[in-house]
Amino acid sequence: MRITSLLTGGLVPLLLVSSAFAGALEDCEAAYNRQDYAAAIQLCRPLAEQGDVRVQLSLGGMYYNGQGVQQDYPEAAKWTRKAAEQGYTPAQADLGVLYWNGQGVPQDVVLAYMWLSLV
Repeated sequence: MRITSLLTGGLVPLLLVSSAFAGALEDCEAAYNRQDYAAAIQLCRPLAEQGDVRVQLSLGGMYYNGQGVQQDYPEAAKWTRKAAEQGYTPAQADLGVLYWNGQGVPQDVVLAYMWLSLV
C-alpha cells in the first residue's frame, strides 16, 4: 500500500518578524507564486537555513516535486526533517509519509508510524 505524499511545495502565509526577514520572505513567496521556482529556491534557502520551519517544508516540497531543481527525494527529506524535528506538525506528517513510501529515506514503517502519530 502506498500513501500519497502531502508535500505540495506551496508556501503558506507566514507571520513576519522583521522588515528584512519580511522582504526576503515576500520575495521568496512572490517567486514561487509566479512559478519561477529556480529563483524561489535561491531566495528561500537562506530563510530555511535560518530555521524557518514553514520555509524548510516548502523547500522540501520543491525538491520533492522537482520545482526549480531536479527532483531529489533525499534533499526533500533533509529539509522536511529539519522542520519536523522542530515540532512543525505538517512536516512531521510529511516525513512520516516519506518513511512509509521509502522516498529519500529507507522505508521504515515504524518510523513512519512514529512521525505520523505525532500529528
